[in-house]
This record gives sequence, C-alpha cells and structure tokens, in this order.
Amino acid sequence: MSEPRYGIWIPVYGNCGVMNHPLEPRDASYSRAKDLLQLAERCGFTTTLIAEHIINPRNQQLDQLETWTAAAALAEATNSIEIQSKLLPL
Repeated sequence: MSEPRYGIWIPVYGNCGVMNHPLEPRDASYSRAKDLLQLAERCGFTTTLIAEHIINPRNQQLDQLETWTAAAALAEATNSIEIQSKLLPL
C-alpha cells in the first residue's frame, strides 16, 4: 500500500478561506500563489489543486488567476509538487 499524499489548494480566487476573514488576504496574484506553492513544497506537500475558472465565481469583479497560465507558470516554480486542475461547481 502506498503512503498518503497531501496537497494544497492554490488561491486563484485571491483567498483560500472565508471571503471576509480579516487574516485572509484577497490577493489573486501569481507572486502569492508561487510563494504558497514553494512553502508547501518545503513543508513536504506533494500535490496542488488549481480550480478551473476563467472568472471569479464568487464575484466577477474580483481578480482571478487563469488556471492554465497559472499552472504553467507554477510548474517552473516547483521541483516536486504535482499540479492538478479541477472544475468546480458554481
């Protein structure tokens, strides 16, 4: 039996948690995504999931990283994390 693998979500919507939580920034930048991916790699995570949306499903006026461009750029920023995409229901 193989060992469990652990992953993280990349915050392409600008945040990972509650929309208005004071400690959760609304920052949908590549810089933030890259920093979080590299932190996850240093912490031993093996995979990341990127939501497949071209607009922010929570609010179309908010920023959103485009899935495939972000995935290609993030692939260059990691040595070991597997990058996956997932179409999420609205």
